[in-house]
Amino acid sequence: MAKFYQFGSVCCLLLVFVSCSQAAPTLRPKQAVTVATAFCNHVGIRPKGSFQVFFPPPIKGYSQNEYWQPRWLVHYSGVADVEVVDASNVVDYFDNHAFFAALKDSRPASKNLLTEVRAKKIALAALNAAGVTSNIIYAGAHIAGIGSHFGDAIWYVRWLRSWKGVPFLDQVATVSVSADDGTVLGLSLLYPTPPPVSTKVIVLRSSAEAKARSVAQNSGIGKASLIGVRTEIVRPNLLWSKKHDFNPIHGPARTALVYALRKGDLEADVWIDALNGNVIGGEAFRIEDSAPAASK
Repeated sequence: MAKFYQFGSVCCLLLVFVSCSQAAPTLRPKQAVTVATAFCNHVGIRPKGSFQVFFPPPIKGYSQNEYWQPRWLVHYSGVADVEVVDASNVVDYFDNHAFFAALKDSRPASKNLLTEVRAKKIALAALNAAGVTSNIIYAGAHIAGIGSHFGDAIWYVRWLRSWKGVPFLDQVATVSVSADDGTVLGLSLLYPTPPPVSTKVIVLRSSAEAKARSVAQNSGIGKASLIGVRTEIVRPNLLWSKKHDFNPIHGPARTALVYALRKGDLEADVWIDALNGNVIGGEAFRIEDSAPAASK
């Protein structure tokens, strides 16, 4: 079902709904646009002209589809794409098209590129403007694409998502910043699951370690050395089952004791549920290339 709206002097606004099974949104179209425009203004963009609004976003390369939080997509033609979480007003995705559209090959790169400290400050301000002010742990930054032209060099600044002080294993917030002039180029919150029901560790650690070692041994990693143990929030998988599948299982995240075991060049992480002591997945890889290695 499609509906057309017009806000003041703005050209036609297209709102696309999915089937009746889609829950009705909390925000109204104009509210989603207000949030998206405010974020654009924060990063120095003043959207003009026509734009489109979708709920939920269509399946596009730029969209974080398949994530658990229903979102609006505000598409400013030729300028930017912004996704807004319907339940929280948080901007969880931003792509700055205008910056790259305005680049000219003849413009040389800046002589003094941004430092990591400066890039982090700009990226954190963008996250705050997006509505992310807590439950993140700084994970570092790296610069890529250093070249002779303006716009080549980009800082990628990352934070781990956390919950009650416990980090998620593979859920991150990333902000990309031009190393030439500090323009925010993109923002992405890869938060594919709700937080766990609890971050408490109730299972006996001695029992959990014994189970982790048993799992490793049964998978051909016998007499492995314990490298360390940490508490993380993970998405369970079936790596240590007969399926040997390290792809996440659909469902909520869980708090786990992660036991890192090593034998020779093979390292394995065994995840033990912090509440009930069950084996809920893990990772296995060879140290020389860090590529996943199927359990035997």
